[in-house]
Amino acid sequence: MKKIFAIISFALLSCFALAEQNTTLSPDSRCEAFTSGGNLYVRNRASGALAQITDDGSDVILNGYASWVYYEEIFGRPSKYKAFWWSPDSRKIAFYRFDQSGVPVFPIFSPFGQGGELSLTRYPKAGQSNPEVRIGIYSLDTKTITWADFDPSKDQYFGTPFWGDDSQQLF
Repeated sequence: MKKIFAIISFALLSCFALAEQNTTLSPDSRCEAFTSGGNLYVRNRASGALAQITDDGSDVILNGYASWVYYEEIFGRPSKYKAFWWSPDSRKIAFYRFDQSGVPVFPIFSPFGQGGELSLTRYPKAGQSNPEVRIGIYSLDTKTITWADFDPSKDQYFGTPFWGDDSQQLF
């Protein structure tokens, strides 16, 4: 019985880890970036080579995938939780990293379907902690992340960033 449970658990974990979200082509169409399991990835479309940009993703750490607050309040529903942006020259990816460990869990009920659905969502009410946010820029050339210099523990909101035309500045 334990062996069967282990096989099923591994299969479910493998399916979760491979679920690609918000696949986005680079401006030159040579690469695509996506999120999976709270991490950010880049794949070369010609060779199929896959690079994992982040490795700390979890149910409370989201890299390139928006927290509920940013999805709802900043990026909007059309974003589908996407929180990463290619530079115009296709050499860099800016992304937000959300640490939701201090955000309270809130039950949300949806009445749709035969029995409805209850989901537990990290949702801060007024006065409660928002997620801590870091902004990273990954370089495809150096394969390194440069983090924006600010204190992520300060309660602050960041808007939707955009790249300068020369791909040298993120605003």
